[in-house]
Order: sequence, then C-alpha cells, then structure tokens
Amino acid sequence: MRSIVLAGSRGGSGRTSLALNLADELARGGLRVLLIDADLKGGLGLSIGPQVAAADGLVDLRGGRGWRRVVASPKPLEVIEEASVRVLLDAGNVVIAAGGGGIPVVQNQSGELRQLQGIYAVIDKDWASGLLAEQLGIDLLLISTGVSQIAINFNTPQQQNLSQVTVDELERYLHEGHFAPGSMKPKVEAAIKFVRNTGKPALITSPPEIGKALAHETGTWIVAG
Repeated sequence: MRSIVLAGSRGGSGRTSLALNLADELARGGLRVLLIDADLKGGLGLSIGPQVAAADGLVDLRGGRGWRRVVASPKPLEVIEEASVRVLLDAGNVVIAAGGGGIPVVQNQSGELRQLQGIYAVIDKDWASGLLAEQLGIDLLLISTGVSQIAINFNTPQQQNLSQVTVDELERYLHEGHFAPGSMKPKVEAAIKFVRNTGKPALITSPPEIGKALAHETGTWIVAG
C-alpha cells in the first residue's frame, strides 16, 4: 500500500480539490483509493458527493451501507462545561455528561474560548470521561464495558483476567499490545492517565457487575501502586 500526502500551511490553497481529482484519476486507472482528510476544520467531508462517491475504486468503508466520513480523533484537552457540571453535582444532582465523547470544538486563533468553533472530529468517550473526572476531582473513575474484567492474551488459551493491577503493570501490558485499538485500548489508556494524574483508582467492569465490582468481587481495579 502506498500513501500520498498533500499538505499546506494555508487554507483555500486547493488541497481538497486536488486530492479529490487525484483520487478520481487513480481510481479510474484501476487502483483502490481511500481518501482521508486530516483538516479538522472541514473540507473533504463536505466535498464528497454522489459523483465522486460512485467512482470506481473508491473504498466504501461501510460494506454497502453507505459512505462514511473518516475524521480525526484528537485527545480532549478540556471539558468546557466543567463549571456547570460542578454546580449541578454540588446541588446533589446525578449529572450525565460527555456522552459519546462530547461535541469537539476548538479555540479561535487568539486562543480564546469565547468564539468556539465546531470541527469534524470524534472524541473518544473514555478519554473525555477520564478528563472530566480529573477536572472535577472525582474519587473513582468507573468505566463500563462489555466484559466483567479486562484480560491479557484475550480470547486465547493463555487468557488471564485481571482483578487488580498497578498502573505500571497495566502500562506494560498496554505497550505489549494486549488491548485492541477502538475497543479496550482507549479504556485502559484513560484509566492509566486518570490514576497517574490523580493517584486515585479506576475500575473497569460491565454494567451488570458494577455492584459486585465495587465490593471487589469482580471487575478490574487499577491502582497507583
């Protein structure tokens, strides 16, 4: 597989149009082409229409269920509504926040938040939840998932479920490649960051097992050491 990268320092220089035309020509020449636009302020996602999407060789990422925009997934830096969430918590409310990772926005060119601008991106929900928990000083980061415990050597005869693990041990398992991207990996990364930055524990388990996990009967506890 070969990659062609189009880059530039200014907007409006025609990179998107060039990328579309180049991809179309390559596809007509019999090559299979995947277009990825890393411009967080838009561009390619707004330009793909029926004529381009139907070109021979362009990849349908959804297996016949329609075209899907490929966007970046940057790490969140701040939860803008943290102060509002804090007020609601202090008033005794149960607050639902950072759903689906939240809506990605960026500052203006002066670095100010008074003119927030939405961008084409997806924020990982586990990273957003961990960041909000840090900002609020939460005592425990609990991440629910589809399994009661995380495991190394998952789905192999050597599978080993983890009941309690230090952040250093879990980071070593992460670097060894035990956790799949887009699945358990972002949950583990978010837990590691929370524990390292706060010294407080994190817990990963499935929704039906939360009660038992809080009693240390199941789940995976990640502790500072």
